[in-house]
Amino acid sequence: MERYVVRREFFGGLVYDRIMDTNIMIDEEFFNALNQLQKINTNELLDVIGEEDYAFFAEEEFIKDNKINYRLIKGEFQGENLSAPGRVHFYYTTKCNLNCSHCFTKNNNVKEEMTLQQKINMLDQMYQHGINEILIGGGEPFLQSDFPDFVEECLKRNIITKVFTNGLLLNDKNLIERMRKWNLKYLSISIDGCNEEEYEKVRGVKGLHIIKNNLKLLKKKCHFTIAASITINPYNYKNAKKLLKLIADMGFDRLKVRPVKPAGNVIKNKDVFLTADQYKHFIAETQKEWNEKYQNLFTLDFSWGDTRLVYNDKDNIIEPLDITYPYEGYGCFAGKVNIVFDSAGNAITCGFLPDYLTKTDVDNLSHKTLKEIWDKGQNFLALRNLSGNPACLKCKYYSVCRGGCMARNIFMGYDINLPDPWCIKKHFPIKLCE
Repeated sequence: MERYVVRREFFGGLVYDRIMDTNIMIDEEFFNALNQLQKINTNELLDVIGEEDYAFFAEEEFIKDNKINYRLIKGEFQGENLSAPGRVHFYYTTKCNLNCSHCFTKNNNVKEEMTLQQKINMLDQMYQHGINEILIGGGEPFLQSDFPDFVEECLKRNIITKVFTNGLLLNDKNLIERMRKWNLKYLSISIDGCNEEEYEKVRGVKGLHIIKNNLKLLKKKCHFTIAASITINPYNYKNAKKLLKLIADMGFDRLKVRPVKPAGNVIKNKDVFLTADQYKHFIAETQKEWNEKYQNLFTLDFSWGDTRLVYNDKDNIIEPLDITYPYEGYGCFAGKVNIVFDSAGNAITCGFLPDYLTKTDVDNLSHKTLKEIWDKGQNFLALRNLSGNPACLKCKYYSVCRGGCMARNIFMGYDINLPDPWCIKKHFPIKLCE
């Protein structure tokens, strides 16, 4: 298996590094060099490019054992947009054994779900266009008997695979035995409560004891990372210490913290949508407690919409992580880096925006290719042509957030081009109390 996947893009190229699990933007000159390198007979590499260039490419492992160590894709891009998505989010099924009050996919009903073969065809298109990552959720994917087959098809194609589940069905020994062979990036299990009562408030059942038992089975057999995913809401935002202790006691490898998103069931259960200040309170308390007690037991990461957060131990603050966006224009990743497919094959720009802005039966994998939808899907084009607003465009944080979460604007009755109500300029950095 090659270390790198290289895609031609409007700025030059995008290199995915399997070992470092990261995407690297390269300029046109570097892409052209890799393109030319691929055309040279392996027996003549050293003679043609010379010792200095050969040493560079070998040191970075673009050449390994005198062979090309990357797959190059001459992607066709439209304007200043990526030639293909950076990742696919896939709602494997709408079926679920729960009805969580904050579920953002609950109203995403479909008439007929794709067959397994149709889902595999989507994976073939992903491989063809150098889309290296898939995030799979639901509904609850483990309700579908063919789900393990699909995961194994992802892994056969060396697609970075992340699975999201409520964890309640992971008690079948035959399934666990099969999962032990999976090389997942991680399996994420939703928790959302520090005890059974708090868990039940959000998820409708007492399920923590089931997850605890299932996690023991998984930890004995499987070697991939198992993360706990906690969605912060008004019921649990004051319980940072109890939640961290629970994660440590259960033996998770990682804790992923996310705020409630204004979509799905939240539209009718508005009391589960928290304020920015409530979420900041949880972040600060969690980071402080983790620093003192848990940093050697499990990793911790926060999200503020698409913006990732990082702890600066020198200044004792939490601040936004500045990243380079591989696209131009106003707005978050929706329709510009990410593509979402529901279980019927309908393409969705964002799982949190209302259907009229994001979903249409016209853009469906049953009669269009992934590439056609990405390049010409009507909602994708609309999100790529947002005007934005002067405040964001002139802000020092614009390169970090690109205007923030559009879904929060819609939820709160604002125009989609206005700044995110949770504007990071207003709320960061967060100073931790000593």
